[in-house]
Amino acid sequence: MLGLLLVLMLSDAPEYHIKDTEIFQVMLKDEVHVTSEGEVYLLNFESRQVQHYAADGKLKNTIGRKGKGPGEFTFPILFRVIDKHIYVQDELNQMVAQFTMDGTYVRQMQLPGRNIKLDRANKGWMFWDMGDTMNPSSSELKWADADFKESRTIAPIVSTGWGRGVNARTRGGVRKITYSPLSVSPRMAMSPNGERCYLADAELYRIEVYDGHSAKHLYSISSSDKPLPFDTEWADERFLVATEVDRQRNPGVTIQKLYPKVFPAIRSMSFNSEGQLVVDRWRGRPDKNHYLKTYNNQGVEVPTVESFNTLRRTMGVAKGMAYVMVLEEGEDSGLVKVPVDQVNDFVKANPITDWAFSRNIEFN
Repeated sequence: MLGLLLVLMLSDAPEYHIKDTEIFQVMLKDEVHVTSEGEVYLLNFESRQVQHYAADGKLKNTIGRKGKGPGEFTFPILFRVIDKHIYVQDELNQMVAQFTMDGTYVRQMQLPGRNIKLDRANKGWMFWDMGDTMNPSSSELKWADADFKESRTIAPIVSTGWGRGVNARTRGGVRKITYSPLSVSPRMAMSPNGERCYLADAELYRIEVYDGHSAKHLYSISSSDKPLPFDTEWADERFLVATEVDRQRNPGVTIQKLYPKVFPAIRSMSFNSEGQLVVDRWRGRPDKNHYLKTYNNQGVEVPTVESFNTLRRTMGVAKGMAYVMVLEEGEDSGLVKVPVDQVNDFVKANPITDWAFSRNIEFN
């Protein structure tokens, strides 16, 4: 009876802590930061601003704006809060803007290239050049100081792989279109406090862990899980849907299928409310099931407590309360405060059905 009562209570319309965000799709975990005092910083891609909410949930300030000048963004793809500073990477401007926590603009740093996979470590940056995503090549994982003035190579990257979806490009009058139903490239994840950088192999279940201060190699995480043969039938089904418009507009066009021989052993990496690494594995044809393994800060496997949906909907934790994303049909997404030990139940009782999201920009 008590369990039924709890479910009924949680299934009532959620009481928003933060609403009217002007984000009409799901939030991404990497675009929200919750401080230990319960203040919230939220990157709004559409407005090209960071929205700062006080602990009571009221909008306190907006940081940055749309544009190409200092402290302005055109295509913000990375948002991090480290060492009491805010960092926003603008891919098109090839810059990283730095702000104080109250929104004061500090400086802008030039990146070493445009197609850079980047994350902020505790005392610097970890990055690699992804090169031409339509033509995989070798690269190197590098560490750079906070100013990008000094850098050094940490480890080789055998192949940059390729991204998911349809990619089209015209060069010298020749149009090339490729399609892949999934991303096949190394995956990098930075612990929330910036102390550890995790680099996962593009194919095998192997993760190299580096120190966020010194960039020294700490340890490796591996598993006996073997990559499974790639499901070309499933991929072809996705191909017909994803390329329908291109094939109608350009009858006879050749679209190159980028299919791997096997599913990557690692599907994604994220972090639970305690900052522990959680790995989601490919187990064959993609479905709605997720196969999680959790590791403590020493790389030892520990029991997995949170469900996959709890992981991707919990934006942060402060004072025993989890800040959980909610998205109701026709509304903008918001945050609800839920006791940490009740999050799994809340997520089950308040599902999100539309997980589609996009990051697009129009050029005139």
